[in-house]
Amino acid sequence: MNILKQLSNSLAFKIGAAIVLTVIIVLFVMGLVYTNRFSNQVDEHIEAQVQIPGTLMNAGLLSLDSVTDREMMRELIGEELEDGMVVGINNNVFYSLTQITWV
Repeated sequence: MNILKQLSNSLAFKIGAAIVLTVIIVLFVMGLVYTNRFSNQVDEHIEAQVQIPGTLMNAGLLSLDSVTDREMMRELIGEELEDGMVVGINNNVFYSLTQITWV
């Protein structure tokens, strides 16, 4: 027990503990920043992918009949976003595969 008390009172132990604590804090902050950036990039990618049909409709390259076809929407935005909405450049919702919304 005396050896542990001497070790915890030594300068080397205090410096080592401070270094370990600093590394833990820095890694925690870096993890938070990385997770936040990754989450934002995923959100931006999903938003851009869901807006593809709306952008094509605004440009006159895609008709509403194509948008109402589930197979076509799977090809445009992917199966995981199949229940998404067709959002135009001006953020109008042209169509939702779960509920039709006319603008």
